[in-house]
Amino acid sequence: MTELEPKSEATPTGGFDFNRPTIIGLLFVGSYLTGISGLIGLVLAYVWKSEPHQPWEATHYTYLIRTFWLALAAIFIGIITLIIGIGFLILFASYTGLRPSELCGMRVGKLDLLRRRVEVSETL
Repeated sequence: MTELEPKSEATPTGGFDFNRPTIIGLLFVGSYLTGISGLIGLVLAYVWKSEPHQPWEATHYTYLIRTFWLALAAIFIGIITLIIGIGFLILFASYTGLRPSELCGMRVGKLDLLRRRVEVSETL
């Protein structure tokens, strides 16, 4: 009989990789329900960014921190501009993640408020 060769450690498992950037991302998603978990994720991102880590994690922490601050700025601008009527569009785009070109391409028939669905089929 032949001896089986051991698997190398670099072989992907195909499963869910529960690493630090993933934890922060899940905390950001959880902030839609709780609100405070986004701040916990931001603090963890700053703390873990300063610790020694794998090289690929540095860009992920930068992305997550930038995403938090951009979303917060969009929400703040959206609330301020509700007075002149365009705040709804800014808040809608920041909540759904629509790009400005996708938001401009929206049509009334593509928005289903009862089912909470938006169909994006064109951009401008």
